[in-house]
Amino acid sequence: MSDINTLTFFFIGGLVYAGLLPSRDRDFVGLGFAYGPFSDDLCCSQRVQQRMGGLTTGVQDFEIVVEFTYQYELTPHLILQPDMSCIITIWRNRERSLTPSS
Repeated sequence: MSDINTLTFFFIGGLVYAGLLPSRDRDFVGLGFAYGPFSDDLCCSQRVQQRMGGLTTGVQDFEIVVEFTYQYELTPHLILQPDMSCIITIWRNRERSLTPSS
């Protein structure tokens, strides 16, 4: 399965805003987003594994990542920046042809 391209394409973007709080103009808040659909070849490979009894889950459809961060300036030389990420993989039980696309 190492010769199968996992994602057909990948989209990533984000926004950053400075000075969200009135007295904190050197703080930043950020929101990121990523999306990537899994390739038909990977889905076909997973479907074959399912039918052979080696895969007990569904077939991967796409993955979304959402990320939130806040950069808090404690002093001019010290910054605290917590970050939260959520990765969502959508699994489907969709039927696909057993022949990979060429």
